[in-house]
Amino acid sequence: MIPKKLTYDTFVPTLLAELPGFKEIYDQHLRDYDTVLPHVLIGDLTRYVIVSYRQMSTDASGQPRQAVDRALALLEQAMQSTDAQLQELVSVSFLENLHQADADYEAIKALLGPHLEKELAHYESL
Repeated sequence: MIPKKLTYDTFVPTLLAELPGFKEIYDQHLRDYDTVLPHVLIGDLTRYVIVSYRQMSTDASGQPRQAVDRALALLEQAMQSTDAQLQELVSVSFLENLHQADADYEAIKALLGPHLEKELAHYESL
């Protein structure tokens, strides 16, 4: 369960608790960098969401859909946080990289909550 008060410091532990399927990517991140680089890790999360979204149509287990839903719920809550550093992390490292979804961009965009959608509209207007 996502804690009510989400901060920059609690985001990664919460991410790992909410998305157990992301642990392998996190572990690889630690092997590659010997530390957590939050912006790089959230870029990895963006790709994880995109891949999970693409698997939704072929995986009947429901796990990819659950991964997308949980990730987007967590990111939405992060954008509602009063922690400006956390908001920047999500904005710069998730939303700015969402274009990597290419043909699936609009479909994933339609799944975003209102705070993520509002922030993404800012990027689209640039």
